Amino acid sequence: SSIVQMLSRKNSDEYVKERLDMVDGQLTRIQRTLRELTSFSRPTNQQESTVDVHAAINDALNIAKYYKRWKGKTANTNFSPDVPHIRTIYDQLVQVMLNLILNALDAMNEGAAVEITTERLPSENGRQERIGIRVKDEGHGISSDAQQQIFQPYFTTKDHGTGLGLFVCRQLTRQTLGGEIEMVRSSSQGTEFLVTLPLKTVS
Repeated sequence: SSIVQMLSRKNSDEYVKERLDMVDGQLTRIQRTLRELTSFSRPTNQQESTVDVHAAINDALNIAKYYKRWKGKTANTNFSPDVPHIRTIYDQLVQVMLNLILNALDAMNEGAAVEITTERLPSENGRQERIGIRVKDEGHGISSDAQQQIFQPYFTTKDHGTGLGLFVCRQLTRQTLGGEIEMVRSSSQGTEFLVTLPLKTVS
C-alpha cells in the first residue's frame, strides 16, 4: 500500500494514476475485510451508508477483470431500474459479489459467460420487500454431495481453493448485510446463486 501511494505521487500519467488509485482503494477495502475475518468474519464495523447496488457489482466486476481466470470469459449484467439505493455496507457487498464472480469464473471454460441480474422482490410469507442479486455461470456445476457442504468452512472442490470463499460470503451476507445467500440450482449447464438484501432505503 505504501509503495502504491508513493508511485501514485510520483506518476503524472493519468491512466496509470487512475489504476494506482483503484489498487490503493481495494487494498484499503481488503485491509478492513481482513480485520473482520480474524474471527471468521465476525463484523467489527457496522457503518452503513447509502449504496448503489449496481455500482458495487460493477466495482466487483472491474476488480475481477484483473485476475488471470477472466481470460476468454465474459460477464453480462441485467440491472433492474426498480432497484433503489439502499442502506448497507458497501465494502462487504463488493466482497460478496467479488467472491461469487471469481467462483463463477473458476467453474467456467473459455468462451463461457457469467450473468448478474438484479430485481426487486415483493413481500411474501411475512418477509418484507428485498433486493435480489442473481449470479449465474455456465460452468461445470457442483456435485450433489458437494452441494450440501459448499457453505462449510474449509470445504472446497478446487485444487487451489482455501474453502473459505462461500463460507465468508454467507457470514458477511448474514452478519453485516442482514441478508441471505443460497444456491438456487446447479447442474452440468451451470450454477446460480441468489443474494437477497433487506430493502432499507434512505429515510
